Amino acid sequence: MSLNTSKEAHSILSLSILRKLVLVVIVVVIVLAIYMLITNVDVYVLLSADTKYIALSVTLFALVNVIDAFRLMVLVKSIGHRIKFIDALRARLMGNIVALATPSSIGGEPARALILSFYGISLMKSVITTLFEDYWDIVLVNIPALVLALHKLPLSIVAVLTSTYNVVAWNILFLAPRVKKLRKLLESIHKASKGFIRNALTTILSAVTSINNVVTAVKPHRIIMSVLSLTLTKYFILTLAFYYASLSVNSKITLYKAFQALLFYNAMGVIPTPGASGGLEYGLSLVLSPEEVVVIRLLVLSTMIFLGLPLLLVFIKSLSQKLELS
Repeated sequence: MSLNTSKEAHSILSLSILRKLVLVVIVVVIVLAIYMLITNVDVYVLLSADTKYIALSVTLFALVNVIDAFRLMVLVKSIGHRIKFIDALRARLMGNIVALATPSSIGGEPARALILSFYGISLMKSVITTLFEDYWDIVLVNIPALVLALHKLPLSIVAVLTSTYNVVAWNILFLAPRVKKLRKLLESIHKASKGFIRNALTTILSAVTSINNVVTAVKPHRIIMSVLSLTLTKYFILTLAFYYASLSVNSKITLYKAFQALLFYNAMGVIPTPGASGGLEYGLSLVLSPEEVVVIRLLVLSTMIFLGLPLLLVFIKSLSQKLELS
């Protein structure tokens, strides 16, 4: 990777991430504490949670990262590159930590892209590949989330808005650049424009062209079955993880309720607060009891930190050493 890219990586993947992560944990804990007070959470129920179900849930949450790593390998291969499983897993786990430390998880994709660029993939291809990876998660989950949220109105109005935004925005991001007439229109406006507008359109055209070129190179029809099957497997495992986390404090939970909770959880991840605090609790509360909400939030947060933070610290150290030698 070039020195410039190393500097870009260091600007994002630095020890400042740790400070942001600490802030996120503090905010999440405060929000959960307020949530527990408002909803009268039974602390005894939390302390009596069945540890075998907790352990099973954590194991399933960890397993999801393995599925994500295989899916990332498929996408990277589709653009003419190869990446080892362990490297794909590192990219996913470290990206999760950066996503956790940024509002609306917006840092996850740039972080994964920068990590991928260490393995010989251009930064632009890396960015679009990671965004394309997220496209599957967001669209595949938010469409059923929107349908279910419509049946829970008016309490679910925020989930309706966020899931609608997710589906529309991400489809525009990847489908609009594929429309030849739109590209021609942008090119015509670009040629006729001047100053700030021309500069802005230059950036937009560059992004549109890059997305179109990468998606064309990927040839979605060739990988759709592999990516779709891995994505469905991921969400089946996540449903089980949510189910067993809830089962640890509520013996009456069903798989269908756990699935609904997962959909609303993902739909609310776009809320621009540290760790999506407040939004995730709201999404889960549409289906689950307060005790289940607290357990799931704590398990997801602790699993992400436990798995990703050590890898991120090692990566930051090696990156700093490389820059010092340069």
